[in-house]
Amino acid sequence: MKWPLLVAIVFNICFIQCSPVPVIFVHSNDSDYLEHTLSQAKQFNDVVLLIGDDTNKHYAKDGIQHYQLADYSKSSTEFKTI
Repeated sequence: MKWPLLVAIVFNICFIQCSPVPVIFVHSNDSDYLEHTLSQAKQFNDVVLLIGDDTNKHYAKDGIQHYQLADYSKSSTEFKTI
């Protein structure tokens, strides 16, 4: 089997079976442009994740998922003390 054919077969299998690749934003605070940016991302992608804080958790609607940045920053906070 030649490489281009193998790549095409693998791509087709993954395209059909793999879940969509998420668009991930890591953002603290609620900037003026954030609403428009998330809206544009959601328009063209099925999975949009916002890792943020309490000031921007209100964007968790219309399929945009919000996660608290503090839940994922423990390691970096510990690293700062070194």
